[in-house]
Amino acid sequence: HKLDERYVGPAVKGITKKRSPEWVMNMILNPVEMTQKDATAQELLGEFLTQMTFQDVSETDARHVLEYFRWVDEKGDLLANANGGKASEKSKAKTKK
Repeated sequence: HKLDERYVGPAVKGITKKRSPEWVMNMILNPVEMTQKDATAQELLGEFLTQMTFQDVSETDARHVLEYFRWVDEKGDLLANANGGKASEKSKAKTKK
């Protein structure tokens, strides 16, 4: 995934505004099961034609990924607005990590 653009899967920026925290966590922890049982995950699989692979991360690590997505969705927008619609170089560096 990339933050702001379609790649192998959808751009992840804005994910916490579109999906519940539980959905994001389940997709990170159980992507195959999600594409078997969840209609939205099935639609994404149909659109991108690529199954998200099992990442073998702990629930704690998945929570950290979710919190990073929240940070990008909340603070990233604030930083972009403060810079005339462009993310600062410092925030770009943080999002590339």
